[in-house]
Amino acid sequence: PFVGIGSRPPATARHCTVHADGGGERVLHWKIDKDGDDWKAAHPRQQREQEAEDARLLYVGLTRAQDALWLASGPFRDADTTRVWPMLKALGSTPDAPRIAFTDGDALPALRPLPADGAVDVPPARVASRVLPRDWWVYSFSQLTRAEGGEGGEAGSPAGAVVDERGANDEPPAAEGVEPVPVAPLASVDGDELADDRRFGGTVFGNALHEALENIDFAAWRHWRGGPAPAGQEKPLHDALGRGGFADVDIDDGTTLLARLIGHTLTVPLPEGVRLADTPAGQRRAEMEFHFALQSTAVDALFALLHRHGVVPRRHAFGLRRRLEGLMTGKIDLTYVVDGRWYVLDYKSNRLPAYDPASLESAMQHSEYDLQALVYTVALHRWLRFRLGTAYDYARDMGGVRYLFCRGLHEGNGHGIHAHQPDPALVHALDALFAGQAVAA
Repeated sequence: PFVGIGSRPPATARHCTVHADGGGERVLHWKIDKDGDDWKAAHPRQQREQEAEDARLLYVGLTRAQDALWLASGPFRDADTTRVWPMLKALGSTPDAPRIAFTDGDALPALRPLPADGAVDVPPARVASRVLPRDWWVYSFSQLTRAEGGEGGEAGSPAGAVVDERGANDEPPAAEGVEPVPVAPLASVDGDELADDRRFGGTVFGNALHEALENIDFAAWRHWRGGPAPAGQEKPLHDALGRGGFADVDIDDGTTLLARLIGHTLTVPLPEGVRLADTPAGQRRAEMEFHFALQSTAVDALFALLHRHGVVPRRHAFGLRRRLEGLMTGKIDLTYVVDGRWYVLDYKSNRLPAYDPASLESAMQHSEYDLQALVYTVALHRWLRFRLGTAYDYARDMGGVRYLFCRGLHEGNGHGIHAHQPDPALVHALDALFAGQAVAA
């Protein structure tokens, strides 16, 4: 309806892209000197090319009509700049074409309907009767575990909401201090006082650690034996701290600590006999984001299943929600493959009094990471089943879960590594429950 109304936009462009002489590739020109020959030649050419493209689009639109076409034109604003103006002007006031006519004056009060090609019985309009679910949400582990039983309000985000699942959002903020609850001297990284420095703790530093681990070159750390980052690897550490909002005066110290944490993380032997620094890039994927469907799942049935297998035994609700339905979302820090078996790995920067197996088991339950590990396992399980089809077998192809508490890895002897294989019966039952299938008590 506005094809007859033109415009004269202000000449504020600072660059333009036009085809080189003779066609072929397009060339970018910058308005460095508005009186320069290069810009004076390129800018009008770009305008001509745009006008030609507008004319092409107009032609496409006009020729889509099958039976009749009405166009409005006249003394509208900048009508002479429109692509339809030259067409109408070329026709003149009395076009020779028998099927083209000009009508002056006011718009027609009503247009006569075109005769139908054939009588067609039009069925009555359908009336929407389906009731849309009102409990459809986007859930994440962090959101669910922030909701307390009967007191935490709603645990989820409305459909379409953006869910912030950065790597360390499930870790305690710096102000909360030591986790879990008992207060004890903090274990240090290589005895360095930076490990106890309150500047480098909590969610903010944890997110910087996750970002750095996402952007570094694992292979460059193969021969790291302590000390600063390998050549070329300091910049992603420095950048991660800068984007995390750390003050310039703190970034050097933070980079030193990050280098030690990352160095130990990438060079510690994992239970399956490999180091992350030796894992080929094609055998791992960082920050694998997932969304899997949740059919209407009764919260009571979900906790009955989890408690039978000893998962989150102290939790009995997610806020006031009675059912979960929608999408479960999250990001797995790292998935990798060793000898054909897939592993889920999560980095943790939590400060703990100790990093021996018993302390890690306590931390996993206290922060409900056992539930997080289970959700991540179901996500990878569903993805592998979708990608591999009948060639996938959980017992054969799923290697397990690895939680690396980076601040304790320097102690060796398996300290700082929590490794387990979720019970296959629980994974299959939870997957079935989320799919809306009945699960035996």
